[in-house]
Formats: sequence, structure tokens, C-alpha cells
Amino acid sequence: MSYQIRFFSWLLVLLTSQSTFAQTITGVLAVTATVGSGGLTSTCAINTAAPLVFPPYFPFNQRPDDATSPIVITCSLGTPYNIGLNQGQGAGATINHRFMTKTASTTTGLLSYNLFLSADHTMLFGDMIGKNTRHLLGKGLAQTTTIYGEISAQQRIETGAYRDYITVTVTF
Repeated sequence: MSYQIRFFSWLLVLLTSQSTFAQTITGVLAVTATVGSGGLTSTCAINTAAPLVFPPYFPFNQRPDDATSPIVITCSLGTPYNIGLNQGQGAGATINHRFMTKTASTTTGLLSYNLFLSADHTMLFGDMIGKNTRHLLGKGLAQTTTIYGEISAQQRIETGAYRDYITVTVTF
């Protein structure tokens, strides 16, 4: 029995001495993530840029022809971005005076038109950030911007089909 008492006494000492010799230290584990694409923190995509199709134009009409077209863009949540439109490809075109060129013709007929930021046609849609572009803040989902087009009334122009191509630029 003495042997059992010594054994349990020794076991008790061993167990209590281990807790007095044990130590604990702590540290910090950093956990990070970058949300984006290819290492970029902000992303944008042009989902659609629908054609702007004017109704048939009649040169003797007293009123301009109007049309609209949506541009749908998705940018990361919180990403500021600007949508810009260039002058187009019509000969001599500028942001202030855009031209559609007559298609399937040997002549160089030009039909004057322009694109605007608002339905009241007071602000031209251009490509100078801070001056004539659309500024938005990304919501992480598709956002639609409307382009407002106008063909000036009473232009002396040949009959036929006319076309132009505008480059849409998203800067973020």
C-alpha cells in the first residue's frame, strides 16, 4: 500500500508541476483578400451599347428627329467611372458637329447630327472628363446610361442610308 501511495503522490506532483512549467504565447494572423480581376481592385465592363437608330428623316420637316440608345455598364461597387463618346468617323466630325456618311454611294453625302447627355439636348456628350462625359459611381451591378441623339431639321441632303460609328470609352 505504501507503494501505491508513493506512486499516486509522485503522479500528483508530476501533473501539478507540468501546469506550472507550461507557457502560452499569442500572435496575430493577418487575413487579407483583394477583390478584382487580374490583381486590379476596380473593374468595369461595357455590357451593351445598343445602336442609336433615328426614324426616317425628311429634309423639309420643320422639327429635328430625335432618338435614344442605352449603354449598359457594370463597375465594381464604389468605383468612380466616366463614360465618354468620341466625335465619330464622319469626315470633319468634331464633338460639336458629328456627321453620318452616306452608305453605298460614290458621293460623300454627310448628314449632321449630335449626341447629348440629357433629353433637353443642352449638353453635348463628348470625351473630355469633367466637361462632357457622364460620371457615375459603380454599384456592382449593371447601370444604364441613355444617349440622346438629334438630327437637325431642314438639311439639304441626298436620299439614302447614312451611318457613323462612335467609340464608347469607360475610364475608371
